[in-house]
Amino acid sequence: MTQRFFKNPTRFSYLIAVLLLCLLQPNFSYAKHDKGNHQRQSQKLSVTNSNQAAQLAKSRYGGRVLKVSRHKMGGDPAFKVKLVTNDGRIIYVSVNAVTGSVN
Repeated sequence: MTQRFFKNPTRFSYLIAVLLLCLLQPNFSYAKHDKGNHQRQSQKLSVTNSNQAAQLAKSRYGGRVLKVSRHKMGGDPAFKVKLVTNDGRIIYVSVNAVTGSVN
């Protein structure tokens, strides 16, 4: 059986290629996964909870806070704050949890 693989170099090279792909595939996925975990662990949050996000938004735009929810902004964790302004308009403000910037 093994002699047939060695007699036909094309079959042997396919076998080697398949084995290499099987061996290397998990390494690529683990490296990508570990990198993501490292980035998440190294992020220090400037805004850690919804109360802080609400206070930042309220101090910048005034009015009353109706709702605060978590979401992503450019890949960073963030908060979306729904406000009703003093003149009655409803606005949505994003607060970046990493930088603390209010948009």
